[in-house]
Amino acid sequence: MPYDCFISYASVDLAIAEELHRRLQTAGFTVWFDKARLHPGCDWHREIERGAEESRVMLPVLTPRWRLSEWTRFETYGAEAVIPILCEGRFEDVSTPPQVSHQSQSWDISDGDNVDWPRLFTSLRTLLAAAQPERTRHLAHLRYRANPYFVGREEDLLRIHEQLHQNPTAVLTQGRVRAIAALGGVGKTTLARQYAEKFWRLYPQIFWVDTRLGYETEFAHIFDILFPELSGSGLTDDIKARRALEALNSRDRRLLILDNAENEETAQAWIPKTGSCHTPITSRYAGWSAAIQTIYLHVLEKEPARELLLRRSGRESDGLSDDESRAGDTLAESLGYLPLALEQAAAYIGEQGAAFGFRDYLKLYAESAAELLTLKALGSTEYPDAVITTWKTTVAKLPAESRVVLRLAAFMAATPMPMKMFVDSAKEVCLCTELFGAESEASPNDELFIRQALTSLKRYSMAQFDGRMAQFHGLVQTVERVNLTGREFSDWWRRATAVFIAHFLEHVADESSSGGQTTGSGQRGHRCVRFTSNWKTRTPKPSIWRRSSGRILRSLGNSDNQSIPPRMGHPQISLGQRPRKGSPQSPQAPTGRNKWTMTDERQN
Repeated sequence: MPYDCFISYASVDLAIAEELHRRLQTAGFTVWFDKARLHPGCDWHREIERGAEESRVMLPVLTPRWRLSEWTRFETYGAEAVIPILCEGRFEDVSTPPQVSHQSQSWDISDGDNVDWPRLFTSLRTLLAAAQPERTRHLAHLRYRANPYFVGREEDLLRIHEQLHQNPTAVLTQGRVRAIAALGGVGKTTLARQYAEKFWRLYPQIFWVDTRLGYETEFAHIFDILFPELSGSGLTDDIKARRALEALNSRDRRLLILDNAENEETAQAWIPKTGSCHTPITSRYAGWSAAIQTIYLHVLEKEPARELLLRRSGRESDGLSDDESRAGDTLAESLGYLPLALEQAAAYIGEQGAAFGFRDYLKLYAESAAELLTLKALGSTEYPDAVITTWKTTVAKLPAESRVVLRLAAFMAATPMPMKMFVDSAKEVCLCTELFGAESEASPNDELFIRQALTSLKRYSMAQFDGRMAQFHGLVQTVERVNLTGREFSDWWRRATAVFIAHFLEHVADESSSGGQTTGSGQRGHRCVRFTSNWKTRTPKPSIWRRSSGRILRSLGNSDNQSIPPRMGHPQISLGQRPRKGSPQSPQAPTGRNKWTMTDERQN
């Protein structure tokens, strides 16, 4: 049964909605109103969607509560016509960006005693008297199913949605495009799929482009979906692709998801620039120009990460012991709250059965991180890579100096690191670029050289860098370490130690010297650093390095607090604990002054 109008309201505003419903019915309108249409035991979600689909005019009851409701803001999307009913507050404060285009049709009834109801009813009848527009054929070409374990991204969904509906600042600008950038494994594709799932009513036609399969191929497929009658016309893929792009530039409202875009240069030609197509782009590339605003995603917060572990592993929070609950929190933290790692770990736990829990997985992870991170679990987006390989293609795109910095940082703690630490060893970093196939040419400016390295890491979401401090995700660091062979592990550990000590002692000398004399610990430190004069081809014997670095690190650990640089990111493992290859981190966190020290090298 078709309805004239649908009342969308927040439950706390029921009295206002009931009064509106009474007046509309008295005036002779057919109204979909949940209190009159929903019955106990019905699928209320499906019924609400059906009512919204069958109603010609949407009447959102705008109050400060309406905007905060999880469902009301979605009910109005996709309607033939909308008349916002302003009941409380200013329109700008209580509406959402998609409602802005309907502001001229809004009706203010906040002054209840002086509302001109007959005029409102006249406006409503005028809309209903117009010929009902032909609805666009519903199409949904989506690559994946929605993730049943989707958690913790509700605010991100709303942020993407409202930004896509902001009015463009100028004609022919890409005001309806947003790049969603993040580290691999954060869940960009899952978020884009969930956006299509939640807002499908707003978009009669939804298309998904997997850019890894090629833009031309994917757009040619869109042509076949839009124009099935021309499927046998003999048109080449390039012609089909261009015609599909022309169609997406029309005024018809569509959603086009460009998934896994490599960069802006390759995507630019395939982004609709006119019309009403909304285009979210998922990418690991974060260096988008000002023409395409970027939304940065981060790892999950603690509680959503915990919920994902529980749901994906089939565990109930109430059924966990205190120890098992703490183990779950520790596991989430150990995996850096990265959704991909959490989902794959939880899938493994669930597969083992009820007798295998978070504590058991933590024990395995401490002993065999490399092997566990190699395992795959089929997720809702059919993610093709295990954690240990998910960043492989991204790292391969990095310049050699960026790869050196990333490798060195892998042996530091996942805390902010001063750029100056790498600048102090820029010449050594340059030497190591030969290990990644580059020619070792000294840079005329050490700071510029390191800034370029860190900027490239930031551009591909492999690091956060604010111009002074850099930070790397702990799991990225873990993967960098566990991918190394025994000898490589030893060599890079010693190089990272030298970088740390060189920078630390530079500050110790600056802050602790008296009358131009370097302190005792500084003198011992400089002797230790001299062992690394030729990074590329020679490292000291393990026994010599352990004795020398161990002495200097212990002396630094016992130095006066004033000698500790306040911005120094402390190393991964505390003094005296030897990192095992394949182990993500030391089982004990650095404490006290030893948090500034690195461990003695492990035996090979």
